[in-house]
Amino acid sequence: MWRTEPGKFYGLRAEISIWGSPDQQDNQESGASILVTCEQDGRVASVQAGFDVKTNSIDNWFFWTSSLLLQEASTVLKVETVCGSVFQVTTYLHDNRDVRFFTYWTRDVKNSPGCYNLKCPGFVPANGAALVPGQAVAPPSVYGEQNHYVTISLNKDPNSGDWVVYRHDLETPSFLGHFPGDICPSTPRSLALTGFVSYPKSAQGPPMGSGHFPDDQDDKKTAYFKHIKLYDAKGNTVDPITTPMVRVVDRPDCYGETQVIVKIKSGYMFYYGGPPGCRRS
Repeated sequence: MWRTEPGKFYGLRAEISIWGSPDQQDNQESGASILVTCEQDGRVASVQAGFDVKTNSIDNWFFWTSSLLLQEASTVLKVETVCGSVFQVTTYLHDNRDVRFFTYWTRDVKNSPGCYNLKCPGFVPANGAALVPGQAVAPPSVYGEQNHYVTISLNKDPNSGDWVVYRHDLETPSFLGHFPGDICPSTPRSLALTGFVSYPKSAQGPPMGSGHFPDDQDDKKTAYFKHIKLYDAKGNTVDPITTPMVRVVDRPDCYGETQVIVKIKSGYMFYYGGPPGCRRS
């Protein structure tokens, strides 16, 4: 994952490639997300949005990221309040392995399990939203053949103060919903773009992204974040040209990511991912 140092940040936007995980085992998760974190009243809070594949219940698990955040107690990167939106494949919420849009928030990353999707009050979906938390996203990318993506944003609305989530890859931007503005109400905040997996201690980890290391840097073979933009206090997007970014890879032996690079057609971007089979070191 790539994240910013704490600062005066108001949100981010990115094109996220969509990859399935059809052979993923039960009690595992693989996904990608954008998120905002902050320290609030001595606790780390966050909002998050993205996509994942999630299977069955995970009671005793590890969480490895290619960019930010949480692991089981032993190795924890600094935790902060998080707001976000994500694409995930997770089997404990669903009875199949579809890639689904998800949202998550917590006021205390370390001590609270937080709330996924609409399981409790928090994220408020828009009427007629083009994506609803828990909704399947189809089709996923096909290795070596087809690249599919969704562009989403998560930012502090300068008028309402809420954390608003939009989809941007349709004909016009589509409002998906919002998180309460009292999560991370003031700066400093950190922003992150993360690929992640989670799995039980005794198991081998699922693939991250396309299931391949980002050596090819080929959109049809490797997962990516593209057209990365940051938001200013007025709700305008800016390039992260002067923003220092911190690279975080919990298990470089299992998963990898490239440097943040600039391409004429893709803007600021990076590739990430890795194969299944990671075990606790």
